Amino acid sequence: MRVLITNDDGINARGIITLAKEISKKHEIIVVAPREQKSASSHSISIHNPIKIREEKIDDNFKAYSLVGTPADCTQAGLSLLGKNIDLVISGINRGLNCGTDILYSGTVSAAIEGAIYNVPSIAISMEVDWEREDEDYTKAANWISKIIDVAHNTVTIELTGDDSKINALIELMEDYGIVEIVRTGITALERGDKNITDYGEYFN
Repeated sequence: MRVLITNDDGINARGIITLAKEISKKHEIIVVAPREQKSASSHSISIHNPIKIREEKIDDNFKAYSLVGTPADCTQAGLSLLGKNIDLVISGINRGLNCGTDILYSGTVSAAIEGAIYNVPSIAISMEVDWEREDEDYTKAANWISKIIDVAHNTVTIELTGDDSKINALIELMEDYGIVEIVRTGITALERGDKNITDYGEYFN
């Protein structure tokens, strides 16, 4: 498959480099990621500022580009300008979980949603980390996503858009393989110090 890989942590993030190297073992990939850290960009796109693209050297096995813009910009550029006939968009591996309502703020998730808007099957990947350290290993997460792609691509050939029954069939198949557990979206709250953000209403008066 032809796979577009992006993220919101930036082109030099350990997560996207590990993922790209793993997926490139079996698939033709292109990496298009923000030049700088763009976490919590949500689904913003660049309207008033120019989008600048630069080729980067990450690995001999695939092309990589950094983009001055948002994660959603990266997906757009990868699909419409830099990549050809992309079969799958993968966003990640994000440094830190995206749980519950965090997905509304996540540039990682939004980059994948941007792919789905263009009817390209898309996946967002995030991994919990120890925030007091910066030496996390993304190898296991990259191996798992590679396995998920293998199951989806080699065991069943389906479109991931437009037909809920096909989506459900894929989910059930992955559950049978012990790959995923489906859970409800929870609610998360941003905290500042020992206060929830909802306690800061006086600052908006």
